[in-house]
Amino acid sequence: MALCKIFPFAFILLCCSCYLISGQRFDYPTANLSTTWINSVSAPHSVDFTDGSRVRAILLRGTFGPKYACGFYCNGNCDTYLFAIFIVQTNSASQITSPAIGFPQVVWSANRNKPVKINSTLQLTAQGDLVLRNADGTLAWSTNTAGKSVAGLSLTDEGNLVLFDSKNATVWQSFDHPTDALVPGQKLVSGMKLTASVSTTNWTEGGLFSLSAIDNGLVAFIEANPPQTYFDATIGGLDPSGGSNYVKYLDGSLTFFTNSSGTTKLVLVSITPASSAQYMKLESNGHLKVYEWKNRWGEVDDLLTGFRGVCNYPTVCGRYGICTMGQCSCPISSNSNTYFRPINVRLPNLGCSEAKKLTCNNLKKHRLLEVEDVDYFTFTADISNTDVNTCKRACLNKCSCKAAFFRSGLNSSRAIGECYLPTEIFSLMNNEKDKTRYDSVAFIKVQFLPFFFFILSCSFHLITSQPYDYPSANLSTTWINSISADHSVNFTDGSTIRAILLRGTFGPKYACGFYCNGNCDTYLFAIFIVQTNSISRITSPAIGFPQVVWSANRNKPVRINSTLELTAEGDLVLRDPDGTLAWSTNTTGKSIAGLNLTDEGNLVLFDSKNATVWQSFGHPTDALVPGQRLVPGMKLTASVSTTNWTERGLFSLSATDDGFVALVESNPPQTYFDATIFGLNASRGSNYVVYLNGSLALLSNSSNSSNSQTLVSFSLATSAQYMRLESDGHLKVYEWQTGWTEMDDLLTGFNGECYYPMACGRYGICSRGQCSCPKSSSNSTTYFRQIDDRQGNLGCSEVTRLTCNALSNHRFLDLQDVDYFTFTTDITNTSMNTCKDACLRSCSCKAALFRSGLNSSRGDCYLPSEIFSLANNEKDKTRYDSHAFIKVQVEPEVAAAEEKKRVNGAILGSVIGVSILGIIIGIAVFIFWKKKRKANEDEEDYLDHVPGMPTRFSYDDLKAATENFTKKLGQGGFGSVFEGCLADGTKIAVKCLDGIGQVKTSFLAEVETIGSIHHVNLVQLIGFCAEKSHRLLVYECMSNGSLEKWIYHGKQEQTLDWNCRRKIIQDIAKGLAYLHEECRQKILHLDIKPPNILLDEKYNAKLADFGLSKLIDRNQSQVMTQMRGTPGYLAPEWLSGVITEKVDVYSFGIVLLEILSGRRHFEASESEDQQVMVNLFRRKAEEGQLVDLIDKHSEDMQFYKEEVVKAMQIAAWCLQSDYTKRPSMSMVVKAMEGVIDVDKDLDYSFRPQTVSAIPYISLADSTPLLPSILSGPRANATLQLRQDGGLFLMDSDDTLIWNTNTSRKFVAGFNLTVMGNFVLFDKSNGTIWQSFDHPTDTLVPGQNMSTDRS
Repeated sequence: MALCKIFPFAFILLCCSCYLISGQRFDYPTANLSTTWINSVSAPHSVDFTDGSRVRAILLRGTFGPKYACGFYCNGNCDTYLFAIFIVQTNSASQITSPAIGFPQVVWSANRNKPVKINSTLQLTAQGDLVLRNADGTLAWSTNTAGKSVAGLSLTDEGNLVLFDSKNATVWQSFDHPTDALVPGQKLVSGMKLTASVSTTNWTEGGLFSLSAIDNGLVAFIEANPPQTYFDATIGGLDPSGGSNYVKYLDGSLTFFTNSSGTTKLVLVSITPASSAQYMKLESNGHLKVYEWKNRWGEVDDLLTGFRGVCNYPTVCGRYGICTMGQCSCPISSNSNTYFRPINVRLPNLGCSEAKKLTCNNLKKHRLLEVEDVDYFTFTADISNTDVNTCKRACLNKCSCKAAFFRSGLNSSRAIGECYLPTEIFSLMNNEKDKTRYDSVAFIKVQFLPFFFFILSCSFHLITSQPYDYPSANLSTTWINSISADHSVNFTDGSTIRAILLRGTFGPKYACGFYCNGNCDTYLFAIFIVQTNSISRITSPAIGFPQVVWSANRNKPVRINSTLELTAEGDLVLRDPDGTLAWSTNTTGKSIAGLNLTDEGNLVLFDSKNATVWQSFGHPTDALVPGQRLVPGMKLTASVSTTNWTERGLFSLSATDDGFVALVESNPPQTYFDATIFGLNASRGSNYVVYLNGSLALLSNSSNSSNSQTLVSFSLATSAQYMRLESDGHLKVYEWQTGWTEMDDLLTGFNGECYYPMACGRYGICSRGQCSCPKSSSNSTTYFRQIDDRQGNLGCSEVTRLTCNALSNHRFLDLQDVDYFTFTTDITNTSMNTCKDACLRSCSCKAALFRSGLNSSRGDCYLPSEIFSLANNEKDKTRYDSHAFIKVQVEPEVAAAEEKKRVNGAILGSVIGVSILGIIIGIAVFIFWKKKRKANEDEEDYLDHVPGMPTRFSYDDLKAATENFTKKLGQGGFGSVFEGCLADGTKIAVKCLDGIGQVKTSFLAEVETIGSIHHVNLVQLIGFCAEKSHRLLVYECMSNGSLEKWIYHGKQEQTLDWNCRRKIIQDIAKGLAYLHEECRQKILHLDIKPPNILLDEKYNAKLADFGLSKLIDRNQSQVMTQMRGTPGYLAPEWLSGVITEKVDVYSFGIVLLEILSGRRHFEASESEDQQVMVNLFRRKAEEGQLVDLIDKHSEDMQFYKEEVVKAMQIAAWCLQSDYTKRPSMSMVVKAMEGVIDVDKDLDYSFRPQTVSAIPYISLADSTPLLPSILSGPRANATLQLRQDGGLFLMDSDDTLIWNTNTSRKFVAGFNLTVMGNFVLFDKSNGTIWQSFDHPTDTLVPGQNMSTDRS
């Protein structure tokens, strides 16, 4: 009773307690007067981040996700700090989290020009002043608000730091004092501006660039005297009277407002709408970039890059540098005088320096260097309606003038135009007249060089330009690889070179020529580094062994007396002595003027304008030299071994849009090193990896080298240096130090040598550099033995080879605390047993690798299809538990024992069998009665054992996840698709298969096909439902939907740029290549079209809808199958009845054309000659005007028209009427990456193959063709085109169902057109009969209905 009396009071206390807990506010967004914060090591809310930054928050607003905070911030060595506002990641208790990815983003700072040191203080004084002081008491910054009735300090939800009075009115706010960033909701009132920092590491506001709000908009300019504008977003005709106008950062735009009207607002610049926290920053290179949090911070927009691209930025090529398509060069005189030279030849974007500095002592010594078709990023007419000579004189008469820029109308005589006379010169650019629609010429003022200076320069030139070297060659030059050839040197390491070009003198220099090593039966044409003396002789044969950094013919070495010829037509050709072609640059007819080996070791074919036509840097092998770039798609490929030069080695290093990855070639490739940086946007020009002095760095064509992101650091070069991807996967840096010395081994991480894929060979376990084979801990059975007992690093071989014939004989060898060099999660948050079961169900799985937190029972599962070296898990380094379960095959002794027991039991069974015969008969009758009822249950039991299907859902689960199937995404091949969300927040797409007959078949096909394969470019099947009559498939949800809504003009949400489209094309090709060539069974998709290509949030493309796929064995080349697919995408050989994977290649070609042109394969709204895309494509190809087909709604596509036309040639290759002439999809991937060239002998007729007579083409169980036959034909019905021209549909019992009545009408064959018209045609290709003349209940685009048809 006493307990009952106490209980209500206790319950009240508990409730109050709970209320206090749940209602507590964990953030700390405000502060009172007389508060002091010390920037000390022990300060609260102090967090160190892995990018080297540190914050000590004093105010923070909000919980969960990216939120605003303010406090002390530093980055780097943290000698000095800013008082700043920054965005950080927070949890439910307002603690700052995610130190590995949620790096603080500074959006405002108080003391950019006067950073403070450790133990500095920030004080909100009793008088209302916010004061920042150094540790010694020196004033660094103040709001100067003492005596202004300040009541407190607050950080708002919008990121505005506010001092407010007792009435909550704003006294001072950070929004009134912008630095280099804006946040959503922030205004720039006329007169305010953003000022860029000097660099990414120098916070001071002495940067060159500013963005200012003015009375009628926004301008970006570079600080000069006077300032020069490079971006202008202004609106004319607005009256600012009545209040200042302002620009405001809204969701999706920078918008201009007028206070005079209160309602007038005009969008100045559009921005990607925010889906999370977002801000924009004026970078030190003048770009205004928008960043957004999407699992980490990434760039989403580059706002000031107009139609002229990155060349329109003032410092893209430094002072006096000329930008052409993102490449930089210095102004060149038409005579031999050199007025400008690059500041750094390896980094041309740093600009050019004057050979002799301009002075005003004697204007008569000033001259003008004329540079044709060169423009400037800004143009303010100083003289209007003038001629070019007046413009030039005006500059020569004015000492402060640094150049005369003259613009006039196209093809004008320059008799009248506009003249601009700037007092300071930044980057210039090539004038692309097709964009600008005017002529331009630049006259750069230079200081006249007197005659004695020329003599001095010439003599200096003779001394320094090394007249003894031989770096170039003219057309019609031949070199023979003979023993008596010039510049032939034998080295003591067994190598021999015969140099044909050599650049430089004294020390290690680049040369190219014939190279061999060993018995010298075969040679490479290669570029190598050799030691030279003062007269360019190759020296030091005992130590200066040639270092090969590039080779042309790795896979096809030549013999003695082979020849290299630079032909009169401009092709560089390598031939064996018998004339066999070994290698060629394929540059015939490309206006080649000569061959040159540059100072950087780049072999270049150039034209008469000294422009590069072909270069070895564009075709890397296994090495890189300083200054060399790897653009996305390029890769280094290791040789097989140190003595086998061929490029079929296991290892490759590939450049990506955000860094580089090192891979071991398997199916799929396995990554063993990843150096990527998130957030660099390649949409305005590809990012690239460049070999700088001391680092491999990631740069963008939209940035300069000061904004490079270091990927890997290594020793600074003190002499010649290069790096090579070795045959064992190591990327090593070598340097000349009185002999070639290894300086760095770049890919060896903190886990050491054991995490290289072949450290101990296949299946070998590496432990502190020692190798061993997997052993069983439960029995004495030996499953692996070393390949060579004396060389443990060669790996281990299976005692009994794994086969898929007897899955019941597969077991696991349990290896505790064994790890693997890579880990790609196939199943997340699972148990160890589920991981093992998934591997046992999949024959292709070779091991189940399980990682979990220390002492945790749940973790992630990786199921590799190929096993290389394993490693002992050093938990003090990795901080996780790991198990490796290696799949092995046991000998069938157990099965044999069971068989013996069964035979003995049979004797006993025969004795008692007669007595229970009656019972068996009764059971049989009962089973027969239950058979039909049990069929569905059997099928569902079968589905439970489908390989690769980790999750089976109930119908009620999916009904709840899709909110009773209310959010329909679209119609799939065999049913509707609905959006859903699982209980854990995972977004899904649920495909509901309608009907019973065909749907059951397609369901099994999709489950068995997709459930067992995994590829980055295939939509992942998460699970399925098989419950009663319900058949549902659960896929990952692709947030950007199908490709269809992105590529057709008028339907897309935004226009995709060329880099995005190229990535999508490559993704589709890689997905198909995987299906065709890399799966255990070849898989044909059979319905490639934009609706079946889905895009994720990063626009990665994935193939969907394999319900129409057809599996054929790897040793089969073709298959007879049902007619499937979509009109317009169907290959012509569908009419022959013999189908191979080349039907997918044809469909891919159609899709590729649609992506490039931005239109459908058939457009009914176009004129008749424009409706069918392949016909239009054929005509434009014949006219040599493929550029006319490029998507006209994308300026970016027009900018990259040369690359787009090359992609169109790939499409033509895929559309060859003869399917044997189409490429494989792996060849398409290589062609898109530029590794191989498109077949030159292309047929652009694209005519479907003609079929004169096809005795029997089975369409049994396929999709019905016409409603008139829906009730007629059954399984095994036939459709026959007879010799007399009649097309007959016969039932399985030979009953006539339907025919075309075209017997004896000279029919030659039939064709399904791109418009969906089924046609019987004669030898002249004239129509005899067509389905369009016999409509049923449906019309398709282009189909007519005349008045005489019923």
